[in-house]
Amino acid sequence: MTDTIVKRFLENAEKAPNAPALLDIRGTYSYEEMNRRSACLAERILSAAEGKRIAVLLPRIKDFVVALFAVLRAGGAVIPIDGEYPAERVRSILKDVNCALCFTMRERAGDIGDVPALLLEEVFPEGEDIPEADLTLDLSDPDAEGYILYTSGSTGKPK
Repeated sequence: MTDTIVKRFLENAEKAPNAPALLDIRGTYSYEEMNRRSACLAERILSAAEGKRIAVLLPRIKDFVVALFAVLRAGGAVIPIDGEYPAERVRSILKDVNCALCFTMRERAGDIGDVPALLLEEVFPEGEDIPEADLTLDLSDPDAEGYILYTSGSTGKPK
């Protein structure tokens, strides 16, 4: 089987579940916690938009990386959107890529137009345990579209 980032991550999560995987100003996620969070989110993505282009509009927090990884686990293509982009730019990107779903926070949900939203606060409610999920979930495909990246360059076109 072809090596993928998802496969490599799952191997590391199995070997060293308590090792740090992600770090931000608020703390650390271990491999086990990142695995649980990304598997849970991947299942939610699959139930809402299987195999589609999924945008991630979050600030620079651990769950931004979890979400990028979850989209890959679900076999989708990720469109990372800078959390500091204005609403008009966000809507333009989402429309241009024909986005099926946007994972974001409640405070940014109004900025995504008519694209269906999956909210961080609903998937991972503060103070609640992460729901059970398939921790081996890996629908990634090394030959599939992986991501679409928009830059702040002058053309406004994706790279």
